[in-house]
Amino acid sequence: MKTIIIACMLVVSASICAQNLVPNPSFESVACPDNWMEPFSFGAEHWYNPTGSTPDYMGLEMEPTCYSSIYNNAWLETGEWQYPQDGQFMIGMFSYIQTTCIREYAACRLTEPLQAGVVYVASMHVSLSNTSTASTDGLGMYLSADSLSDINSFCDFDVVGQIQNTAGNQLTDTTNWVLIEGEFMAQGGEQFLMIGNILSNENCEFETLYEDSSGFVQSYYFVDNVLVEEKSSVGVDDEAILERFQLYPNPASTHVMLPVHDSKSAITIRDYQGRVCFRQETFGRRLDISSLERGNYVVEVRSDQEVKTYRLVKE
Repeated sequence: MKTIIIACMLVVSASICAQNLVPNPSFESVACPDNWMEPFSFGAEHWYNPTGSTPDYMGLEMEPTCYSSIYNNAWLETGEWQYPQDGQFMIGMFSYIQTTCIREYAACRLTEPLQAGVVYVASMHVSLSNTSTASTDGLGMYLSADSLSDINSFCDFDVVGQIQNTAGNQLTDTTNWVLIEGEFMAQGGEQFLMIGNILSNENCEFETLYEDSSGFVQSYYFVDNVLVEEKSSVGVDDEAILERFQLYPNPASTHVMLPVHDSKSAITIRDYQGRVCFRQETFGRRLDISSLERGNYVVEVRSDQEVKTYRLVKE
């Protein structure tokens, strides 16, 4: 009986001790920069703006010096702005503007790098602003070993996040907070997180909801409660788990076997510069890669239900 009790306590303890690796995940800790015009300035502690665009930091209560972050009470009362999903603060960003290439993102450095072969769970809550005239399905979370910061960039990075909203699932809810979540196996060393619409226009869809007198077509999303935490460690003998997350063999020279997925999927392979090297509609799990040059690639498997990405080494 004591053994059973101890085992249960260990299981509960492991669940409780799961640590969110995202610092300041609900943006409650404020760190207003001395100069808002400095590159990468942002008001949420541990978070920064990775591009030349300007995401917004919003709070129900804020110091006057954080002028760009104060809520407009009139907009709250009319429903044009959303209340935070939790606490007093959240962030907001444009994910699409029809007449320009501008996108907005938020990024942070995790409290510790991800470990190779470990499965992680990642999620965030989003809500579309009532002032948006369009929606998108492209929001996601991208983790990398190096920061993608580029103060001269205003557009998409054309990368695929480890966690992506389901393709075709237009995020149109302006009343409730929508959870975007998933799990992935870390390659090892990922320590930077970027959130927003990181997909290119060709890889995501936009939907016009209505037209206003200004003709300004855009989608603007609020984001709150961001999570990245370990789910479980995967050993080399756990073949059932490995099959869900890995291509094999890897490295490979002629072909790879795709992980479990829907019978019909769209396969896109990019090099590390983001160039598309291979694209195919597939109805099976065996993928011929003999036409690829030797090197490192990112494989995207897109189905009706989800988008998964994998690293591939071609010998």
